[in-house]
Amino acid sequence: MTLAVRLHLPPLTGGQAVLICSLSTATTGGIVQNRAFVYRAVVCGVNNSIGQTPLSFAESDAQAIFRTFTGALGPADEENSKLLLGARATRGNVLRVLQAYAQRGTDYLLFYFSGHGSEDGLALADGMLEYWELHAALANLPARARLVILDACHSGAYGGLVEVGGVGDLQESWAEVLAAALPGTRVLCAARSDELSAEGGSIRMGHFTWALLEALHRGKGSLRGRDHRWVSDSEAFYLARAHLLSRWPNDAHPDCRNLSGDFPMLLSHAHAPIGRGALSIRPHARGYAADVEVVAARRTGVPMLLKCRLLDESRVEVGTETRIIVPTTNDDSGMVRFHFPRSALPYEHRQALDWGYQVPLHWAVSLVDPYHGYVLGKATRRVVYRRQNHAPLF
Repeated sequence: MTLAVRLHLPPLTGGQAVLICSLSTATTGGIVQNRAFVYRAVVCGVNNSIGQTPLSFAESDAQAIFRTFTGALGPADEENSKLLLGARATRGNVLRVLQAYAQRGTDYLLFYFSGHGSEDGLALADGMLEYWELHAALANLPARARLVILDACHSGAYGGLVEVGGVGDLQESWAEVLAAALPGTRVLCAARSDELSAEGGSIRMGHFTWALLEALHRGKGSLRGRDHRWVSDSEAFYLARAHLLSRWPNDAHPDCRNLSGDFPMLLSHAHAPIGRGALSIRPHARGYAADVEVVAARRTGVPMLLKCRLLDESRVEVGTETRIIVPTTNDDSGMVRFHFPRSALPYEHRQALDWGYQVPLHWAVSLVDPYHGYVLGKATRRVVYRRQNHAPLF
């Protein structure tokens, strides 16, 4: 049982810095199983491409997207999907994967890229994959529907290629006619063809990918299945665009093509909680610190907010800390440490300890769905502290 801490991927509103904690044990799977359709995802992220300024978050963005679409709420699984990061995200590898999927067949295909882009193509690890090459590879892939998501500068240029079939500049009416002749490909772009996309800041992600993940997790589910509601392509895009421009009004303008609202992207969890959690608190022998054991079930790839509060005997809050937990398997567990400095205690508490009195404090932790507020688990523990090294009395 291990716990890896990563400093990226907070798909949450607000400006506070949060930690992404990836819990890991050995069971896989989620609630999206035994679908009547085949759904494949090809996800690519490149921080360092030839002749380009290195990016910071393109590869971690791709990991976040892959984890989301193959997680508990996603329609894909790892066996039928491919994640290409860094040096592995080459032109040849991308085209080979798409060719292999063309031979196997699929109902729904999702292609995602995060990295540098130009008006001509996408900057992969070994050079430019031109838009016409990508479009040709996707057009040769038999599928009920295809969705292309590009978080790159000038990515709207690909949307224009799809809309007019790659035959040059046409009047809008002709473009609409040709777009209708390409019914299988939908496109979400981070920027128009003449705009630059952005990354970084407090969210430590590409702005468009952050907004898209927000939309996917907050969406009400406009596409109804037999047993579930799905967040569709159009619902996700328009909600993501609203999130992005609300937070960064001077950012690039996300663009789209051929959205119809019938492409399933993620199961909505706006109407009922997904999975469950359990917590236990283990105070340290010295100082105001505790380890919190977290157990999460059926929430693979779905973030959870772990909040720790330190309260006095009157239940007045002394301090609070939060973490974002992202389970990596279906049944996951791990340990998260919280520590409050002595200076966080009110003056009268510190004085009481110095005079030799015992001071009781209450640790209260809760595990919450950060998008919809569902409480997945909680625990409390009363600890009495004494003067000597401010150690608790067990």
